Amino acid sequence: TNTSSGTYSDADTFLSNFDENLSLANPLAIIADNHGSGINRNHVENTMLGIKLVPTYKFNDHLKLTENVCYTLNRSSQRYYRPVDGVPSFVVEGVGRVQKCAKSLSSKGEELSSDTRLNFSQQYDAHHLDVFGGFRYLYNKYNRVQPEGQNTPGGSDKNPNISSMDYYQVFGDDDVNKDLAWYAQGDYNYRNLYFAEISMSLDANSKFGKKSSGLNLFGTRWNFFPSVQLGWVMSNEGWFGNKGIVKYL
Repeated sequence: TNTSSGTYSDADTFLSNFDENLSLANPLAIIADNHGSGINRNHVENTMLGIKLVPTYKFNDHLKLTENVCYTLNRSSQRYYRPVDGVPSFVVEGVGRVQKCAKSLSSKGEELSSDTRLNFSQQYDAHHLDVFGGFRYLYNKYNRVQPEGQNTPGGSDKNPNISSMDYYQVFGDDDVNKDLAWYAQGDYNYRNLYFAEISMSLDANSKFGKKSSGLNLFGTRWNFFPSVQLGWVMSNEGWFGNKGIVKYL
């Protein structure tokens, strides 16, 4: 063993006879020395918050206005520390052999959505009509800061400082995305036999770019997305009857 203090060994090195990179940490030294009061310096904390509001105003039995607002927050804080006492050195590719390692991560993600919709629904004898349209807004933001350091020269395990380490680097993200859409959709069916759906939306997104194809309105690039669908439930026809294993077609 290699001795780092008069009480605890640094790490068991009997495996080094097979490979110089093989060694075992001493958990007793880590817990007892750590480094003052046995504090675990590895830490993970996550915070999540969600709020949703769906107020609705009914003009009559067929027409209503709905607002759907949703906000979510996800925040994460993580900390990792590999001490000197009780832990063997490590070989890091591109860096070499190091002793201490400290990392931390702080991230935050936010999402806000708003959907304002006017809906009309009416039954006319054998005909059913459902029409709705509105405006949708989506906002997403994510940022992350992740500093990492290896091999502090000297110093103490009690107060690790990432920025003072030999091999120090920082990773991160900062991303914001916004989406706007005007949309409408109409659904029609006759006696649950014949179906038709027509939908369309006019969308703008912060990631479309100024050179993307589409309409340029008020300095923003918009794209139009139409859709038409037709359907026929043959098994609901009077002449179809019960055809054995075919129940719905």
